[in-house]
Amino acid sequence: MLLTDADIEIFEEAHEVALQYQARWLVEEFHKGLKTGLGAERLQLEAGQRLKAMISMMSVVATRLLRYARIHENAQMIQLRALG
Repeated sequence: MLLTDADIEIFEEAHEVALQYQARWLVEEFHKGLKTGLGAERLQLEAGQRLKAMISMMSVVATRLLRYARIHENAQMIQLRALG
């Protein structure tokens, strides 16, 4: 069950809300990768442009890490299914 304050009248609207909620967890993992994995919070840059440039580069790395994590998870699932 998913509770929402969105006005839902048809199935497609409910489906869209569910997809948005599902995407939330990917965004959470991305931010966790930036903050914890790559240490974005430890940056001591005071100039906005430098901080923006660094976060931009780190975002590319965090995106790649998420992709590799998904590939690894999928490979594990395939192996488990093969074992029966």
